[in-house]
Amino acid sequence: MTVPHKTPLLPLPKFLTSKFDKHSNANPNAPQLMNQPLGKKFFLPTFNDRYAILFWLGLVVFYVFLSVVLQIGHFNDIQAVFKEIIETFVMAMSVVGSILLYVHFSIPKFDRYNYNSGQITREVLLAGLFITPIMTLVARWILQATLDYDLALWELVAQVVLNTFLSLLMIGLLSVYFRIQYNHIVSVQSLYRRKLIEQNEQLKARITPHFFFNMLNTMQYLVEDDPIEAENMIRCVSALYRASFEEIREVALLDEIELCEDYLTIEKYRFSNKLKISWVLPDEDLLYDMVIASLTLQLVIEKMIVNVVEMTTEAINLKIAIHWENDMVAIDVITSIPNSNLQVIYDNIQQKLMFNNQLEVLRQFYGEKSSIGYVYTEQGLVTQIRYPLKDVAF
Repeated sequence: MTVPHKTPLLPLPKFLTSKFDKHSNANPNAPQLMNQPLGKKFFLPTFNDRYAILFWLGLVVFYVFLSVVLQIGHFNDIQAVFKEIIETFVMAMSVVGSILLYVHFSIPKFDRYNYNSGQITREVLLAGLFITPIMTLVARWILQATLDYDLALWELVAQVVLNTFLSLLMIGLLSVYFRIQYNHIVSVQSLYRRKLIEQNEQLKARITPHFFFNMLNTMQYLVEDDPIEAENMIRCVSALYRASFEEIREVALLDEIELCEDYLTIEKYRFSNKLKISWVLPDEDLLYDMVIASLTLQLVIEKMIVNVVEMTTEAINLKIAIHWENDMVAIDVITSIPNSNLQVIYDNIQQKLMFNNQLEVLRQFYGEKSSIGYVYTEQGLVTQIRYPLKDVAF
């Protein structure tokens, strides 16, 4: 089932936000940051946040310290050092502060821009090209008027040129840094959206009226006719819904098989003798060491039920065969197709049977060598799940 591009996504639940941090060091508020105007994102300077103010003030202090260290050999006494500190601090506060004020008051305009277009960077660089020389001259005038710090004309020109160069260099470096952070947030947001889509897909599969009402009708029948079986079905339904609401993670294959058996138990109550199930499993010691992305196998089996079993009145054989050789797990879900409904089922499979979401999840855990696809054989429809898995015992 494909998800329309305009499908609204709910905010990420807290339990997913906390667990997601295990797989990424990214800011868990990234999706909220991306939905806010540019001016409210952390990578644009603003004076509304005390941490941002401390950051830029720290940048000025660092610039002053660096300037003094670079010229330490030219000072004759401690008074010259203090003079250099005062001059550099006043100069840096005037230039950097003015550029930050320009950016701060330009944020409403920047909010209308596409950050990736580079319009913000170009405008700030242009502003720095004009603001820096002007504020350098203003700072020199303040120093001369208050502290009688004077410079020769050539020294003043050199200072204007140097400050302008350093200012543009700082803006350029910060723009590169902010762009890297921006792209990182975009990638994190994309990953969150995929997780939400996966979760929405799982929930849709559970709460579709067809599945839900069939399940309720079966439970009602069992409660009246066989309370013990009704209790067993309720246990299976509870396990299935609990797994659907949990995050996608790596689980023991034994646990995934148990979940599949719970799901198939629910469907067996509905289809009775129409659905015949068999398993071909490796030996218990080998199976104990195997893992898989949660719900991968269960969702594949569910697609077989929806696209094959429900499309016919004849008996269907469903065989799940699992092998692990040469560091590659091979899972085949073999579904027989009756000749009487062959064309109808074939057309339905061609139109609706897709594994895009399951494949994406599998590749997140096991890499690009993972695959999910299907082929037609004499046995019927064979859905093949493949993913690399090293045997830790060797």
